Amino acid sequence: MDGRSNYSFGSLKMLPVSPTYETAIDATDRKFVPKVEITWTDPFIDMSISASANDENYINYPEQIADLTETMSRKWAHLDGTLKPDGTFYPCPDQAQADAGAQMGWWGATACNGSAVWPGTLPTLTISFAARPILALVVIGDSVYNEYPVNFAIEIYDADDVLLFSESVTGNALLKWKESIADEEITSATYMKLIISKWSTPNRVVKIAEFYTALVETYTGDEVVSLNLLEEREISDGSLPIGNISANELDLSLQNIRIIKDGETVIDPFFPSNPNSYLQNVIKKNRRIRAWIGLILPDTSIEYVSLGTFWSGDWSAEEQESAVSTSARDRMELLRAAICSTLPVYEDVTLYDLAEYLLNNAKIAIPMHDLTWEIDTALQAITVPYGYFPRQDYFACIKQLVTACMGQAYMSRDDVLIITGPGSHTRPGVSTTAGA
Repeated sequence: MDGRSNYSFGSLKMLPVSPTYETAIDATDRKFVPKVEITWTDPFIDMSISASANDENYINYPEQIADLTETMSRKWAHLDGTLKPDGTFYPCPDQAQADAGAQMGWWGATACNGSAVWPGTLPTLTISFAARPILALVVIGDSVYNEYPVNFAIEIYDADDVLLFSESVTGNALLKWKESIADEEITSATYMKLIISKWSTPNRVVKIAEFYTALVETYTGDEVVSLNLLEEREISDGSLPIGNISANELDLSLQNIRIIKDGETVIDPFFPSNPNSYLQNVIKKNRRIRAWIGLILPDTSIEYVSLGTFWSGDWSAEEQESAVSTSARDRMELLRAAICSTLPVYEDVTLYDLAEYLLNNAKIAIPMHDLTWEIDTALQAITVPYGYFPRQDYFACIKQLVTACMGQAYMSRDDVLIITGPGSHTRPGVSTTAGA
């Protein structure tokens, strides 16, 4: 694994690290550096996000332009003269496939002319969201067809329909166009428009994969006041008690005195009523947090070890305090907050298949498109005459499942849901991701 090994504590195997890390961690003099990445705007959590267009193909999914997925899943077939029986084209995904992760994005219905322009009404995409800062712009075309907008305009508005910012782009030659507008200090945008006037290929319809930028920030060193990780894993045997399910917890504090963003100093950045902070509208519950602990190596470089992915609870930021704090839990907490109510009764079903039915349902029904899992193949040998989950949260459903197989369930530090079978104390070898 690129010269890396698994660092061990007792009999419990941890994450892979380099040999240099192993030497440094055993040294008497050690220095650690924390790192935290927070996604302040997360389309999987922020249900206020919506998208629509004035020109839509019969099959298209404009809401996918805000799912942070930049590439199309396949070359979707279209009757525009490109379709060939060469095995590279696929029928456009239906709603169930799109919900499960098949990426198509916004496709228009009206093709541009032989000069690659639209002489009449211009294809326009509008995305709306709760008031939030806009620090960057991104427009991504179709990565499979290698098509993208050449000439286009972007307009950003507030809740009173006041134009906050506009930009016209001509002669673009990039599949992924991106630009920082942090110096514009836009803090309360509620919707934005993409207006396309010229395409990269004549006689084609619009194909846009992404038109939304998440507000993601990284905090390191003294910006992180404290990190406290609780993992319910027993050191002695590397397992949870039989039939148990865990939700790991991260207590986090960030300094709230000042931060420097793009050369600008922000005082009390995390105080929610601070009108001078670009974060004032996004310090909310359910913000995604990824955390690492870094070790300074002898050559002064830093090697980071992941602590996992979590979602914040309520934030505590008093005006007289020098830190902002939250208690965050891993994805199991999101599964605890979502109700499962649509699964039928299954007959003569293995616990392995029952787990897949449950988790595929969660991907679509919650929705939780980025949910991934690994299921112990030992569950394929356990068949029950009837499998049924009553109306309850997904966390309780998973607990019933692992109790039935005398296994365990937990989120790995890679944000993968692990379901083990009886007597298994290591990661199973079967990984499943639903989608086209």
